[in-house]
Amino acid sequence: DALRAWEAMDVIRQCRKGDACLAQGQIREFPNELNCVLDWTITDRCNYNCLHCFHAADNTTQKNEFTREEAFRLLEEAEACGVTSVELTGGEPTIYPYFHDVVQEIHDRGMQLGCVVTNGSMMDEELAAFIKKLHPNALIAISFDGIGVHDWLRQHEGSEESAKRAIRNCVAAGLKVVSNMNVNRRNKDVLFDSIKMMADLGVDHLRVIKTTEVPRWALNAEDFSMTPEEYYDYSIEFAKWYRDSGMTIPVRLWQVLALNGKEKLYHVVPVKASQSTYCEYEMTCPDMLKKLSVQPNGDIIPCA
Repeated sequence: DALRAWEAMDVIRQCRKGDACLAQGQIREFPNELNCVLDWTITDRCNYNCLHCFHAADNTTQKNEFTREEAFRLLEEAEACGVTSVELTGGEPTIYPYFHDVVQEIHDRGMQLGCVVTNGSMMDEELAAFIKKLHPNALIAISFDGIGVHDWLRQHEGSEESAKRAIRNCVAAGLKVVSNMNVNRRNKDVLFDSIKMMADLGVDHLRVIKTTEVPRWALNAEDFSMTPEEYYDYSIEFAKWYRDSGMTIPVRLWQVLALNGKEKLYHVVPVKASQSTYCEYEMTCPDMLKKLSVQPNGDIIPCA
């Protein structure tokens, strides 16, 4: 089970008397040596066929996900390991049949729902209100890939309108929203106007990332994929536009720049990489240093 796996990875060890300094009366069986965040891919299933995503509906016949009992058992073990925040992703997490139950259980165990990464298709007013009631500080990450381009990348007619509707529902409920945006040659020219629209909709901040050359995107990208050099050059041009436009919504261009016009802060983001087993590429996700990622089949990996 998860406890034995984490012990084998030297992430946790059983607590001895006097070992742990417990905060606010928390009872924990294990002191957690990493950040106490569980990044949980709660299901492999998705209702979209995104051109770049290995969780696409038509990408595989094997779709794993936890039973309700397994999900509750994982949360029980996570709590025992000192996890205080759970992030839910997929696939599309909101189509998981026990999504509401899991959100409720996270609350009942005194943990926080840190983030839900979603395409927004199921984020109606009722669901947004439900999350806000139990987890008022939850961040909802809704994908949006450009005006007139989103439906193409997501391979789902109407997905652009669904994403905008989901953003409106979350903002109306009082939830903080971040928009995750791909950038490639197909959508780079509409990204500026798309970000203006996101700001007008009430999005709190944005994350922009070069569409990554996973095998599915490599097969579908045609000539739309940016080289790393193109991505860096585009990021610099984007920063110039951002500065000149007077935009204030914070934007992070993954592993290149962080821009915050509101606070007048603009800085280069160092590439967080090393020579370790999991850091072989020029742009490496730093989340593996802060989280434990659990896959729908129960595997524990450094980064989803």
